[in-house]
Amino acid sequence: MEPLIVDYYNETPQMFGVVEKMNEEFEEIMDKNLVLVRKNIHLEKKLLMKMNDNLYSIERNISREKLKKKTKSLEVLKDKISIMIGQFLNSEGWVKNLTKPYWNNIGIMGKMGLGHWDTFLQSGIPVSFLRKGFGYGTEEYLYEQKYYCSYLKLKILEELFFFFNVKLVHQHEHGLFHILLDNAFVEVEKLIMQIINWKLDVEVDKLKGMVKKTILMNLFYDPKYPKTHVSEQYESTNILLPLNYVYYHECDTCKEIINCINDYCYCDIKEDDE
Repeated sequence: MEPLIVDYYNETPQMFGVVEKMNEEFEEIMDKNLVLVRKNIHLEKKLLMKMNDNLYSIERNISREKLKKKTKSLEVLKDKISIMIGQFLNSEGWVKNLTKPYWNNIGIMGKMGLGHWDTFLQSGIPVSFLRKGFGYGTEEYLYEQKYYCSYLKLKILEELFFFFNVKLVHQHEHGLFHILLDNAFVEVEKLIMQIINWKLDVEVDKLKGMVKKTILMNLFYDPKYPKTHVSEQYESTNILLPLNYVYYHECDTCKEIINCINDYCYCDIKEDDE
């Protein structure tokens, strides 16, 4: 805006008032936008909390104190699964006791030298390498033959059942954990196929890191990688619940949903104001 002659005689140029008014309007719009963002987050939480299908009858609404403990424990679980994946890819630790598969049953990961990544479409996988009391006989098969599976998937599944206290009677259901793992393995297969099709020269250690990251991203919601967030899945017919959203607490007073240790409800805000 060009300066005016009258600006010479005024204490401040006339354009300052226009800019100040524009700033006020901008602040009003930002406040309204913040309200909408909070409403959207609240609705997303409500949607996630109402999801009870394929959840093995897990008691999800727990006390806030238990939620804090579970949130911290989830980080430990994530680290444990990360170590488990690393041992699998490097054929270390628990993997040493596994029976080596027939070559014609080895999947794309096994052929690239990344652990026992197997389909077992013909015979299935025995569960004798899992901890006792998992709910299966030594020669019983956890997956039907139509499902793509591997030793690693079973081992992670075992940890999830143990962490979320899934009862034996529900462990045979093809529920959320199975679906998350199936999707994670599909994403890994896509990753490897892209590398092969594009003839990329990727070091094995770097590839192992990419595989581990892909699996963990499909199991847990990470704000740094919002791909797995529910808002990205609205167009999907099957909205998946990340593992760190399984447990939640609904405030008895304001009915706000709290699903992690850093979350707060309207009651917390009122207490701070006082």
